[in-house]
Amino acid sequence: LEVTQFPEATFTATALDGPLGDLNPNTDTELALTGILDLHGVEKEVTWDVLARRDGDVITATATVNFLYADFDIPLLNIANFVTVEEDVTLQVQLVAQAS
Repeated sequence: LEVTQFPEATFTATALDGPLGDLNPNTDTELALTGILDLHGVEKEVTWDVLARRDGDVITATATVNFLYADFDIPLLNIANFVTVEEDVTLQVQLVAQAS
């Protein structure tokens, strides 16, 4: 990932789609979180698939997004054809938010 040259990645949300008012503690609610992912010096719009629940004033969620290394100009790891990676990437983030 060349983290010395690109030490940070950021995501800026621009839209949240789905039945946010339907969050409850018993089932996951599917949402879509769209925004700009800035990774490896490249900005690209991505949409995360979100599964969220609400229990009182606490919301928990798991967000997953898939993309190709090439989408962000990231070279594929290949160490003497001994260690390699696939072209696709899956990022997953777990969130916990509590009202103050």
